Amino acid sequence: MKFKYLLITLAFLITSCSSSPQYKSLSLLKKSLNKHSKTKEMYSGISHIITISSYLLSPEIQRRTLDLKKDWLGMSQETFQKKLGDINFSMKERATFLVTAYASNHVHGNLDKKSSVWKATLFVGNKRYEGTFQTYKEPNEILKRIMPNLNSFADPYLLSFKTPIEKLRGQKVTLVLSSALGQYKHLVTSF
Repeated sequence: MKFKYLLITLAFLITSCSSSPQYKSLSLLKKSLNKHSKTKEMYSGISHIITISSYLLSPEIQRRTLDLKKDWLGMSQETFQKKLGDINFSMKERATFLVTAYASNHVHGNLDKKSSVWKATLFVGNKRYEGTFQTYKEPNEILKRIMPNLNSFADPYLLSFKTPIEKLRGQKVTLVLSSALGQYKHLVTSF
């Protein structure tokens, strides 16, 4: 009899968790991230050089992420609206990717340093934009919960390009990271 009640309780817990709005939002976010992401490992012979992943932070992804953060962090509606306004303003000025890098030699993975060996370029149609990296400043715990394939040893960065994200819609878009160590290309599907 106890076993029967245990099974009923377990079934209730599983169905209540899987149908929660937060779970559905996280599931939809992960689908969007997978659609707009790419990962590449680079080697020199058998030696690992670097693993790079990139995720286009589309309007949909940024909104879903903010919705989840609101739930997880107990964000007030006022704070939520301010952050949403900041995101919308930022997207009118620039397109942003989340890039993670794990390098066996840490110097090769420091994407945001002036001495970085990596150069970022975004090709949109026949136009070209140079990118700038900055360190991702939010707690890694939030990022690990959101990102589907995040390497826990990788360093996260925001990579921005001075072009509104809306200019990427309907265009052939390719993110290229280049260095003497190799080249990383991410062909972005439409969003």
